[in-house]
Amino acid sequence: MKTIAVIGHIVRDRIVSQTGTKTESLGGIANSLAALGAIVDSETRILPICNIGDDLYDEAGAFLSMFPAIDFSFVNKIEKTNKIHELK
Repeated sequence: MKTIAVIGHIVRDRIVSQTGTKTESLGGIANSLAALGAIVDSETRILPICNIGDDLYDEAGAFLSMFPAIDFSFVNKIEKTNKIHELK
């Protein structure tokens, strides 16, 4: 079995358009993990290695569980609020 470790941060992105409309989604390495999870074969395991705030942990785990190759067990839940990246 092949293993790919991805080190980084899973964050919440808040995108504010020119009209002021706000959209929120997972960001940081969540997008890279999803892309990898969509293309790897059944002989590959993806390990995200990071800390994540307890306010975002369940949402991130539910999202990444859609990709069978992703092993969420190396994601460390911490008792802090996760960062929000606001993009304007």
